[in-house]
Amino acid sequence: MSSPRFVPKSYALEPKKFGSAETIGWKPSVRMSATELDNLASAQIQHSVAVNVRRAILRAGLTIEDAAAENNIDYGRLGRLLRGDIIMRLEDVAWADRAFGLGILPSLVPAGTHGANRPSSS
Repeated sequence: MSSPRFVPKSYALEPKKFGSAETIGWKPSVRMSATELDNLASAQIQHSVAVNVRRAILRAGLTIEDAAAENNIDYGRLGRLLRGDIIMRLEDVAWADRAFGLGILPSLVPAGTHGANRPSSS
């Protein structure tokens, strides 16, 4: 396995709380480069998704291991995503939204309709 470009939880003041505590502190951004600012923002988004996934798993009365098995996702990888050890991909966010009904993604227009369901602007 290759090394991630960055470790999301490394931007948290208390990395052990990444993905589990509702709110956490973040490293000061004052002296961060543009890339580090992007990484910080990505880590904050991943933390929010991870917290919502954990909440949904608990609400469903499942363990993380159960949720991984039910959704055909490697348990170890899911744990690393939720802890912020590895970077969450967009397809991970889409999976979490679909699997747990998080409501974090916009309703997407099906391919080929090109806005056919869009209200008129009159």
